[in-house]
Amino acid sequence: MPKVQIRKNEIHIDGKPVSLVSGEVHYWRLNPSYWKEVLGRVREMGLKVVSTYIPWDYHEYKQGKFDFTGKTDQTRNLKAFLQLTKKEKFWVIIRPGPYIYSEWPNEGAPEYAFKYHRLHPKFQAYATRYVQNVVKVLKPFFATNRGGHILMLQADNEIDPWPDLFGQQYGLHKTPGLFQDYIKELYQGDLDTLNERWGTHYNSFDEAGPFIATMLAGETGLALKGDKELKRNLDYLSFKHDYSRKCAEWAVGLYRKLGVKIPIYLNLYPFFYAHDWAQMQSVSDMVGVDFYPSNELAEDPYEQRKFMDKIRYLSSVSTIPYIAEFASGIWHAKHYETGVLTPNHYRLLTLSALLAGIKGWNWYMLVNRDNWYMSPINEWGRVRGELYDVFKQLVEIFHAIHPPSLVSIRDVAVTFNSMQYAARTLSHNSPVLVALYESDVDYDLWNPQ
Repeated sequence: MPKVQIRKNEIHIDGKPVSLVSGEVHYWRLNPSYWKEVLGRVREMGLKVVSTYIPWDYHEYKQGKFDFTGKTDQTRNLKAFLQLTKKEKFWVIIRPGPYIYSEWPNEGAPEYAFKYHRLHPKFQAYATRYVQNVVKVLKPFFATNRGGHILMLQADNEIDPWPDLFGQQYGLHKTPGLFQDYIKELYQGDLDTLNERWGTHYNSFDEAGPFIATMLAGETGLALKGDKELKRNLDYLSFKHDYSRKCAEWAVGLYRKLGVKIPIYLNLYPFFYAHDWAQMQSVSDMVGVDFYPSNELAEDPYEQRKFMDKIRYLSSVSTIPYIAEFASGIWHAKHYETGVLTPNHYRLLTLSALLAGIKGWNWYMLVNRDNWYMSPINEWGRVRGELYDVFKQLVEIFHAIHPPSLVSIRDVAVTFNSMQYAARTLSHNSPVLVALYESDVDYDLWNPQ
């Protein structure tokens, strides 16, 4: 059996490297008659890897009934799409969920499962049944089998506790739950210490509630009155990080238990209120971050630096510094805000990412679909010329300089505490980072922990 492993910023299959530069193609959102045409344009762009979600909610057409071969609708024929990508000599990154988000109802989960949070026994039972069924379809195509072409699998998607949806189940309202259990464990059952640090007078851990603060327009940081409120807020963020890590452990563990031996990665938000990137790396083979910067990085004078800083930090965390979703086109409604995304937008994004040390990315979406616009390839395999040519040039640059082999040479490193950014107690535009940026001095970002 072929050996698939992460080495030297690439996926190696029996010692042969495959660079992680790819584009997202959603088979179920395209007319299967155009699959081959679309893949032809992807190949002509110079890409050898495609990525796709698998929508649980769509393939489970009736509770407990699954269709992955197109018997109920040809767009559900996942097996045929995998056979075609294999025939067309593409490598595939597969993203089966359970969640996919992807502008799909209930973020891609069936309504009956969406009622429960990710660690709820009922959700896990429903999700396990789905994952068992989808893995049966995927298994023959894994690169660990001779001739297989699926080289990497994403477990779940942008894991988020969603306290606005499931806060009551966590104990964030009146009834105690996971949050109180976590705080009691965090403080090792010492209620006096909790009250001292939070400035509270609880008689039981069941009374403990989080301090949740949000920023309003024009604010530069959280409106916290003192250290005790800050500590309480940090403990709440720590709870969310712990929850996300446990979800990741469960999802990765489930796929491993079902015999998935290819690398399993996790995709994360480009901020820190839901994930500790290092924790998520510790339970997976790799982490990637999803980036959707503003048009030509014009949100503020330092958006380019903030974008590059996150890649610098990712380089100190992940086995491959990788952009799991790299903005290409835009989702419905957001396009009113972004305006037309220009060819220069993509040049600026990609070259900035390369400058910061990125080693691979997945353009999301490379191909238009029902509620996604302005990608370089449309639903029928026709190209948007002014964008397609630039994407093709960027792929040529990637192959010419081969980022996985490049070694960063920097003399400066800046310490970085992701929790400070999560709590917004440290400005992204700190004087040190601004000075380095304006002086054109490159640097690393490291978390001392």
